[in-house]
Amino acid sequence: MMDMELLPADQFLAWAEALGIVLDPIYSPPKCLVYRTEAAEHRWWNTPTSPEGISRFLSYLLNGLAPWRFCFVWRRGGSWPNLEPARNRIEASRRIVEMGPAIPDGFEGAVKYTAQESGQLVGRVAAHVKSGWCVQDDLFIIPDDGQHILQTDHHGVVHASCLDETRMKRLVEHMASAGYSLPTKPLDWTFKWPSWMA
Repeated sequence: MMDMELLPADQFLAWAEALGIVLDPIYSPPKCLVYRTEAAEHRWWNTPTSPEGISRFLSYLLNGLAPWRFCFVWRRGGSWPNLEPARNRIEASRRIVEMGPAIPDGFEGAVKYTAQESGQLVGRVAAHVKSGWCVQDDLFIIPDDGQHILQTDHHGVVHASCLDETRMKRLVEHMASAGYSLPTKPLDWTFKWPSWMA
């Protein structure tokens, strides 16, 4: 297991801005990460409901962004609270194996995972997906080339954005090949009907 790398908020946001990724200027805090250009492609997939299904889905989605050397994970608003304390040493050890070391309570910034730590990346994101219930629980995953932004959403979907229609088409086909087809209708009233949906 490698040591987890933490990047303070100002450094992470400067790195993201160099790739054309900024805090959404339209909405109030806690803000989403978006591409500066409005020409970006957007899709979303419904998140499976079983714990095993969530992890499998996230792993396949991350594989669709490959090849990447590292990914940053940013919690909406930038601040990380501790998860509920482990109930015993076995649970604490399991968390370290699945997610890596604990993020310091109140840390403001992003967490960096290398490609070799993709299992821990999936474990961390899956834990937030399973327990997320408000906007502050949404996570953003950005690979090193900045060509995709993934956002877990407390409404039970994962959004994907990218600047390139060809890349998005490749990601959609990759997901469909494993049975993760795009939804055919919005999940609930909070979603606008997008142009890509029949």
